[in-house]
Amino acid sequence: MIAYGMANPGAVPAPPPTTMHFWFLYNLMFFCLFTWILSYLNFSWLKNKINQMHPIALLIIFPLLLTPALTQVPAPFPAPESFLPQLWSFGFFGLLFAAGYLIYQQQNLLDKFNNHVLILFIGSIAVYAFYFSLLPDAFSFMPAQDSFAKKLLLAFLEAIVAFWMTIACLVAGKKYLNIRNRFLRFLSDSSYWIYIVHLPIVFAVQYKLMDMDLSLLAKYSLSVGITILISIISYLILVRWTPIGWLLNGRKK
Repeated sequence: MIAYGMANPGAVPAPPPTTMHFWFLYNLMFFCLFTWILSYLNFSWLKNKINQMHPIALLIIFPLLLTPALTQVPAPFPAPESFLPQLWSFGFFGLLFAAGYLIYQQQNLLDKFNNHVLILFIGSIAVYAFYFSLLPDAFSFMPAQDSFAKKLLLAFLEAIVAFWMTIACLVAGKKYLNIRNRFLRFLSDSSYWIYIVHLPIVFAVQYKLMDMDLSLLAKYSLSVGITILISIISYLILVRWTPIGWLLNGRKK
């Protein structure tokens, strides 16, 4: 929509103010608030119940819990950028946040999936390929008028990919990246800042590259490379050794 508006000024009305790519932090604020409120309730029975469940059961039940929220939005699901909280995002991203919170508290829960990680990777890719084949061939700004059955199927497939691939990446990360490494620590520390500043840099770089006679791969590589380079340099100058960095990652020795 942004690119279309830039190429055709006046063709589309000015969009209402949104949280843009900060929707993640905006939603996270609500999730943390709810977590603080719910922490006064006793959910130990639920934690024990989940801990006793077979991993295959969790891989089926959790996508089913995510599906109803995704039926409320088009596929692929949009970013919940509105300042007015969107309930579907609480039912989708909120449940994923709850799963992450539970895994953080009971990290042995993640070990249940160690023997299933390859199946999760392959299964996620296969399900995504099937999901992609069901999407319209041509892009349109208007949502597709799908039947409820197809919308339900697309939502379930999205939920499966989201949960299975997340668990697979967490298991692989815990197994292969849970080491002391200064470069990985640096990337981890800088990730939030890069997330915050990357979008305007991407727009600026891509705008400059738009009319250049370069291949798609060259433009993509330049766009990604320049964005990461500028983001990291700005992190080193403006964040890492400043009070902002101390707030995000603690003081550096």
